[in-house]
Amino acid sequence: MLLIIRQAEKESDFEHSIEQSLLQHGGYSKGDSLGYNKKLALFPDEVVAFVPDSC
Repeated sequence: MLLIIRQAEKESDFEHSIEQSLLQHGGYSKGDSLGYNKKLALFPDEVVAFVPDSC
């Protein structure tokens, strides 16, 4: 898949373009920042759900 990213004037525009592309075409979904653990640098609920699914 070829992604064409428009030239961004600001880094935030560039980040937004990447996020939108991943959400629309990359199979990603936007997470809930309330579930993010900054100390662990991850989403604990997602890790707990991932482990049994990966075995």
